[in-house]
Amino acid sequence: MAVKLTDDARRATVERLLREHGAMDSFPESAVAADRALAGDRTVAAGRKVVGDSATERVTLVKETLEVGKRQTEDRYRVRIYPVEHRVQQSVNLRDERVVVEHKPTGAYTPTERDLAPREFEVIERHEQPVAMKKVTATEEVVVHKDVHERTETVSDVVRETKVDVEKKPAVR
Repeated sequence: MAVKLTDDARRATVERLLREHGAMDSFPESAVAADRALAGDRTVAAGRKVVGDSATERVTLVKETLEVGKRQTEDRYRVRIYPVEHRVQQSVNLRDERVVVEHKPTGAYTPTERDLAPREFEVIERHEQPVAMKKVTATEEVVVHKDVHERTETVSDVVRETKVDVEKKPAVR
């Protein structure tokens, strides 16, 4: 590939671009000299190449198009169920019985034969103690589900394409 430029600033720019994109490893000075020698009769003041009878200039027209697709993203929600403990207090009234044995002097009591007979009886002493039981009841329900909604979005961007205009110059006489 040959690039013919008369302007040193443009040549430096083209050389830098060719090196950056790997199109050339070096720019030999002999090519620069040859380019300058040919430039005298092949270019005009504005730096445009004059197409003579033997040369053909090819221009490829290009056009950008916008391709719109979609990609999926995701958000994750971790649902964790765990117990927590709360200290609770509740009062309860308890009853305690106590057997009391008293010895008192008797008054005017006349003993009988039955009083001398052996016998036994029981007196039951009752006590209440607190008893706690835990009961599990359902208080509420948590439902985890996904609502799916579809939406339409309009994607706008600027695309480019190359056009060509050919202007016929009047013949010089």
